[in-house]
Amino acid sequence: MKSISAFAVVACAGVASAQVSLQTVPGAPAVVDHSYGFFIPPPSSGTTGLGDAIDVAISTYSSAGGALLTVPVSHEVDGEATELRGTRKGLPDLKVASSINQSGLTRTIIVEVAEPNGNAMAPAGLTIGGSTVDCLFFELPNINAGADAFEDLEKAGAATGVFELFNTSGEVVYTDAAGIIDKGTSFGVTNGIETQNGEDIFGDEEIAGARFTITYQLPTPGAAGLACVCGLGLVRRRQR
Repeated sequence: MKSISAFAVVACAGVASAQVSLQTVPGAPAVVDHSYGFFIPPPSSGTTGLGDAIDVAISTYSSAGGALLTVPVSHEVDGEATELRGTRKGLPDLKVASSINQSGLTRTIIVEVAEPNGNAMAPAGLTIGGSTVDCLFFELPNINAGADAFEDLEKAGAATGVFELFNTSGEVVYTDAAGIIDKGTSFGVTNGIETQNGEDIFGDEEIAGARFTITYQLPTPGAAGLACVCGLGLVRRRQR
């Protein structure tokens, strides 16, 4: 199995399974391929979380440059699952799904981006500029995904979170702190992975998707219980 290192917006130590070696490195650059057009919706107004929208994109990189794996979309937080269309023939369509849970003064947002049937999110052998794709980013949002971030006017403390990568069996193969950029009542999150030796990121890892679990405090009590979501579960359940 190839070794994997971590990309994140914030520097933090990674935690991995025994088969995976991790290393934190700088965040995602702008991609070079915008030939399909670029989707940037207007920012949504701050809400209590329900009904808020975020921009989502998945970007890939090789030593020769970058390209988007999916067309950027706007996703309604805690709404129906949103399709992420592959930007090229042969790339599967993915889905992004999310939920909001509350326990006491803690609100938790879970966002899952995955191939909805539990298959690999991209085929092996992808190249950019003739070079093997060895890097993958999940942007919610970031430079390649518009500007619409999470917004919650009830947010009273700094957001913290966990980023998890899971395989086609639903097993978590990589865990790191979520790369959160916190701006008071709004925040974005971006994390990514790369192979350490320029190997194919989709070659033998069977990456099915990623999950962000983000928590922050509220000024007033909540009533809903906190739910646990396992790999692949949220995208499948949120499909309509």
